Amino acid sequence: MVLYRIDGRQSSTTFNVPEDALRFKRLVDDLGPAEALRVLDASAGIIDSGATIPFGEFALAHIERLTGVQERTRAEYRGMLAARLSPLAALPVAAVTADRIREWVNILDRDGASPKTIKNYHGFLSSVLADAARRGIIPRNPAAGTRLPRGLGTEMVFLTPEQFAVLLSVVPPHYQTLVTVLASAGPRWSEATALTPADITDGAIRINKAWKMSSGRFSIGPPKTRRSNRTVPIAPALEERLRALADGRRRDALLFTSVRGGFVRHAWFYRSVWLPVVRLASGESARPEGAGPDVRVARVVQGIEPVPIDRALEVRPRIHDLRHTAASWMIAAGLDLMSVQYALGHESITTTADRYGHLLPERRAATSAAMGRMLARASATTQS
Repeated sequence: MVLYRIDGRQSSTTFNVPEDALRFKRLVDDLGPAEALRVLDASAGIIDSGATIPFGEFALAHIERLTGVQERTRAEYRGMLAARLSPLAALPVAAVTADRIREWVNILDRDGASPKTIKNYHGFLSSVLADAARRGIIPRNPAAGTRLPRGLGTEMVFLTPEQFAVLLSVVPPHYQTLVTVLASAGPRWSEATALTPADITDGAIRINKAWKMSSGRFSIGPPKTRRSNRTVPIAPALEERLRALADGRRRDALLFTSVRGGFVRHAWFYRSVWLPVVRLASGESARPEGAGPDVRVARVVQGIEPVPIDRALEVRPRIHDLRHTAASWMIAAGLDLMSVQYALGHESITTTADRYGHLLPERRAATSAAMGRMLARASATTQS
């Protein structure tokens, strides 16, 4: 029997197994009687020995037990645990209840976390608790079925060839071939910046590696997924430019480097090159008037004149929109979704269809024709 006071009155809970009573007493001491009773109720009256282990400790063990993942992924999970999951880390596993998870989601939402961020963190939390349920530590996964905030998402930008030409006209010459590869072959940034002369084949580029971050350091490893290993056809003119770029370099040297010859980091390129270029393509100065010291413009961009206002872009693409642009060009050229999936290295055709299926000309034509028939019927009914 475990004695405790709740709402000013003494109460007690009886257990048939002494070990269960000791575990419940620990929960009462750690969480208070009310929360301990909620945990007991969620655990169907049986508190497993693992249920009192702190969630953070169990999550770290779960991360170490994972198979088929890269060290970079483990590091990301540890980072997630130390960041937005920290409020749950000290709680016993059994105390991470469905109600507490909903409260945690609402806090993230109020704090301004994006729906995608919340989904990613909740997905990791759910995987840990599913592991606990499989091991019999808790009766079920309390994260299953949690309603998450839904956002509109960032709208994809698909550049036309004419818009891309405007953008490319203000990209520094040193980076024009890299930007062209991104827009016409559709590799991920981490894949494109890992290309070497050895990856150039007859009429194509081989994508078989990518930059990864582990323990705060970048290194080259396998690409994102199994299907990310691929050979992507490229235009003859682009192959010629790539071979000119590779001339005189070792076969394992990087094709695309910074002006000083180092690895082109996404964060630096985005802030110091890409954002100024997009401003120039929009008819603005590379560095806005009155901008603070946090607005950076790389030396290779300085001196490039803005695009005339009558040719300026009305959209502001992100670097990743070049990958979306490549997909749209492939579809416009008549490639089916399976071919686009292969070129982009998507693990599932569902991903390709969800993102780009609406671009298929036959789908648009069929929808237009169907709506025309419905309107014709409606019009005929009105006139009769």
